[in-house]
Amino acid sequence: MPRDEQVAATREALLQAAERLFAERGVHAVTRLEGQNWRTPQSTGGDLTYWAPALAVAHGRLYYAVTGTNKKLYWNTFNEATSSWNSSATFDGSDSDLAPALAPEYSGRLWMTRVGTDGRLYLNTHDGTEWSRRYNNNLRWSVDSPVAMTPYNGHLWRIARGMDHRVYTSTSPGGAEWTDRGHPSNWKTAHRPALAVHDNKMWLFLRGTDGRLWASSYQTSWGAISRIEGSLMDEPTAASHDGKLYVMYRR
Repeated sequence: MPRDEQVAATREALLQAAERLFAERGVHAVTRLEGQNWRTPQSTGGDLTYWAPALAVAHGRLYYAVTGTNKKLYWNTFNEATSSWNSSATFDGSDSDLAPALAPEYSGRLWMTRVGTDGRLYLNTHDGTEWSRRYNNNLRWSVDSPVAMTPYNGHLWRIARGMDHRVYTSTSPGGAEWTDRGHPSNWKTAHRPALAVHDNKMWLFLRGTDGRLWASSYQTSWGAISRIEGSLMDEPTAASHDGKLYVMYRR
């Protein structure tokens, strides 16, 4: 066999082995706190993925969404009566090679944004009975990482990292049309931003292109961005609890 063909065959074999390894470890598991103890993690149904899942509560149910290794989007709900997950269902429409984002119930709907393989954003909402059709992003952003979403002050915010590493912000009053809120002070990030509402403010956390953690808050306008001690490997996550604001990240 010629050397070029040997190299190509070896590369293909390594890729296949890597895919099998990730797939075998890519079954999502979930655990929950009951009293003072965490339950033994259980599978969500055998969905295979390379990406993080998304969770959100709406219509009194826990929803789960994930991008499969086949780039199809899957979703599921938790059955409280049986303490197990229902059967996963797939979405029709564009494929994705990034994690989806879910926002908790807002304006009577669960919100989900996925990034297509074309880098465009696509929106679906769930009214408690069925999913809406897929809506294109009227702002025509091109992104290469998942988005962050949260309700705040009468709007649903959706913030993304663009192909140019700039931070793109937008809001919806409850429909499929988004209003562009601009690029705050030309901030740049290396990964998906994180959002959390705390103390009547919306907080934004970024891994800067310098690898450091940065934060700013919004009420009627964005405050100055400030550096928080610490360096991180990828995107942070944040949540408000019991009067305190928490940020978590890998380092």
